[in-house]
Amino acid sequence: TTLTSPAGIEYVEELPFDNFEADYLSSLNERIHKLQTAEQSILKYHLFKLTSEIENRLGQDNAAGFHSKYAALVRMIDLCEAGSSCLPDQGLFQGGFSSALMTQRRCAMYLPKGYKGMEKPQLLVVLPPSPGSENQWAQNLGRALEGRAEVIVLVPQSQGYSSLARGAAADITAKAITWAQNLFQSSAVTLVG
Repeated sequence: TTLTSPAGIEYVEELPFDNFEADYLSSLNERIHKLQTAEQSILKYHLFKLTSEIENRLGQDNAAGFHSKYAALVRMIDLCEAGSSCLPDQGLFQGGFSSALMTQRRCAMYLPKGYKGMEKPQLLVVLPPSPGSENQWAQNLGRALEGRAEVIVLVPQSQGYSSLARGAAADITAKAITWAQNLFQSSAVTLVG
């Protein structure tokens, strides 16, 4: 908020997002949908995640966490709009992909140093044995492979959910692999699980 005194002095106060107006998130949604990049799914996932966290905050007073996540998502969108990648240079990163009926699913990935310079990186896709263990599997395997192979580790949320029929889990895994191949321009995929 900017206020200008009669003497022409401006006072600027940055208000925290104690409540998010629909415009804040809908404008981000519009910007994401205009992008024509493989990273669009990652941005959709982060917007979906932020929206869910805001809806489930149950009257929390401290909105600082939401403000920083909102700002981080804006920076990621800015990078993609400028033609750059919103992915980090290396390390653990959580993204997402669309499976079916606009459902957003998690995909933990471990990105080795220098992966952006690889012509055709190898993908190691690991199906986690239990729900919620995606980050742990991606980080452990990624660190174990560092220095030995130029491999991007991806652990999609696809297994371990009793509500998923075997065919549905296989379909989600196939969609995750197709999305990752497009994102990283890779043809070599090793599936473990």
